[in-house]
Amino acid sequence: MEVQTRNIIALVLLTLIIIAVAITLIINMGTQMKNQAAIKVRDIFRDFFSSIKSLNNICEAYNGKDVSIQDFQMILQEVSLGRCEDMHANVSMSFSLSKDDIKKLVKETGIISDEKSIFYNFSEPIGTGGLIIQGGSGEYPLKMYDVVDIWREGYPDPDIFIKVALRVCDPTDEICDVMCIFKKVCDPVCDDGKSHNTHCNIACIDTNKNNKIDLEDVENRIKNKKCNPDCYSNRGNPFRAYDPACIWKYRDQYDNICDPNTIGIVDGICDPDCAKGNICDPDCNGIVSEGNPLGLENKKCFICDKECNGWCSPACEDEFGYPDIDEDCVGECCGNGICNTTVGENCLPEEEFGCPQDCPGGGTFCEDIDMVCCPTDERTDFSGCTLNKDLEVGESCSCSNQCDNDLICDDSNHCCPQGETWNGTACEFKYTFTILFIQLNGQISNFKQMGENGKNTWVQLTSLKNCPDRIRSIAVDDKVCNVPNQNLICAGSNAAADETLNKLVDCANDWGYDGQYSRVVGVLPGSYVCAAGGGAIMGYTMGYGSPMVSAESSILSTTSHEMGHTFGLCDEGYGGGYCPNSGCPSGYCSPPEGGMGCSPGSECCPNKPERNSLMCTANMCGVDCSEGSTFAPSSYAHLEKELNKYCVK
Repeated sequence: MEVQTRNIIALVLLTLIIIAVAITLIINMGTQMKNQAAIKVRDIFRDFFSSIKSLNNICEAYNGKDVSIQDFQMILQEVSLGRCEDMHANVSMSFSLSKDDIKKLVKETGIISDEKSIFYNFSEPIGTGGLIIQGGSGEYPLKMYDVVDIWREGYPDPDIFIKVALRVCDPTDEICDVMCIFKKVCDPVCDDGKSHNTHCNIACIDTNKNNKIDLEDVENRIKNKKCNPDCYSNRGNPFRAYDPACIWKYRDQYDNICDPNTIGIVDGICDPDCAKGNICDPDCNGIVSEGNPLGLENKKCFICDKECNGWCSPACEDEFGYPDIDEDCVGECCGNGICNTTVGENCLPEEEFGCPQDCPGGGTFCEDIDMVCCPTDERTDFSGCTLNKDLEVGESCSCSNQCDNDLICDDSNHCCPQGETWNGTACEFKYTFTILFIQLNGQISNFKQMGENGKNTWVQLTSLKNCPDRIRSIAVDDKVCNVPNQNLICAGSNAAADETLNKLVDCANDWGYDGQYSRVVGVLPGSYVCAAGGGAIMGYTMGYGSPMVSAESSILSTTSHEMGHTFGLCDEGYGGGYCPNSGCPSGYCSPPEGGMGCSPGSECCPNKPERNSLMCTANMCGVDCSEGSTFAPSSYAHLEKELNKYCVK
């Protein structure tokens, strides 16, 4: 923001200099020229500052950011002037505001007429141009670290809303707030000597604020006679936080607690339980001292454990002085309890290149701290966890686990029921597979029903029958797409076929169906596409993803047969041959261009010649196939792999 602001200021200054020079020139002009020039300068001035306004949408620029009180005031002023339009500003506060502070803010910014128009915890707009604050109870409705939503809504005079969307960390109340751990803010209630069944907050232990536990922290904690039970346990911590004062308290006895966060750390205190366990405590050096009254020795420190646990022993060296195969010695490893974002670790599963056992850290998962894992969310923390969850229908999301109940995050990044998508105002049912039927060279009676029947046949013959409600047909019955005479195709003209399929796509797109269909079928009136030499062509296509053409009379079988080609299936009775030594799993291959021959080509077919097969329309090559009305096993299996994605919820 600072760079953007400086750029805008520079532009403003440059424009003012230009205007000043222009005014000087105007003064020395004649009266008529003065008037014309002055009008021109005025127009330039207005156009410039109009562009500045469109260039800098404050709500958009600050969305998802931490803001100061000055930023907050500026956002409120922009919202009050309507410059954010319908956009919300979602920001994190770095300050607190009491009710008196809010009155002063209103007076200083002039965002509303007077303090009497400030309303608390109204759920609906009033329409009086007031300020509605949906915050906490008590003297401080808006507190430091609150994530707030700011927008304008209402009629006739829009009200300004400030809504606390998330209360992240409040160190001033009487509740031990776990989220203060990740803000690195010490909540005094969490450090009152009692157990709150939460993780240790390093901000309460790290008295010198250097983000680690060291000898100075040890001295301060012992001097203040502190011991936080939540900072003395057998579990890991996201920030390797522990309370050395507790170890000091129990340094002369065994209590079955060896805090794993102490591994390899020199703090002047030997923990008896670590000396006998699997955690290296370098202060257990075998010498009796105030910090090691039992004179214990921890031999674990001098053994290369070859484990990913955050500790690289000096013993982990091979005969040449290089670190042995201990991942902690040679680099970052997933499983050491520390979330190292510099090497890309986050809360995602390992199969998605994350490291959930380390992120947030110490064996803690996002759900343990009332968050969800969604590294792509704007308000994520360092580990990929976010408080932005329990979102309702229509709210913006990045991951499905942010959505409430059975909702999912749809392709437009909004929460909707499964199978539906956000249309801008509501969730609506989403078809995943659409067949577009277009009339070619003439009208066809009852075309809509014909298209529906063609679609139903395709669905019943494939695995799409598992989700029939997500498949639809669109039959355009009020338009006709004119294509070349199809008799040219039977005469051997590939150009006519190419032109027909290209024209079919052009018609679909010109009629407004671009992006709305999965496959497009052109239907010709009559019993066949073309005929020659006592034979006839009932339909054709050019392969995977291609448009296709079918005759009206055979739309049920032909559409499904040609549709199979558009998902990679080969003809089985011609246009290919057996290829047993090619490495092709099906043992049947076809030339890239297809054709009517009987020789194998370089393309491996996913299907092979089979009995009762819809892909064996004519056995011209004498292979082991026969015509049928369904897809044979190898064809069905391939189509199942291709089509299952359309049924995924």
